[in-house]
Amino acid sequence: ISTLREKVHFSPICFDLLDETFTLAELKSVYDIILGTELDRGNFRSKMIRLAYIKPTGKKDNGHPYRSANFYTFDKEKYLQEKQKDRLLIF
Repeated sequence: ISTLREKVHFSPICFDLLDETFTLAELKSVYDIILGTELDRGNFRSKMIRLAYIKPTGKKDNGHPYRSANFYTFDKEKYLQEKQKDRLLIF
């Protein structure tokens, strides 16, 4: 797990552990487990959307009695562009 904690800042390993489409809650759960801490939900959402590594699919998870979650996909091309600029995903 310590290797994963180091790699999570330099490679998109969390996206490899999810289905092709995922919700932000699912993505945050993967980060929480790997980092061993619970990240702030609002800050996590803002950071992911600001970095633009994820793209909305336009579909929603309607399987819950409360507000439906949007599905996203990982944008590998955008990630590679940002990586060339040395932008790290540090929480």
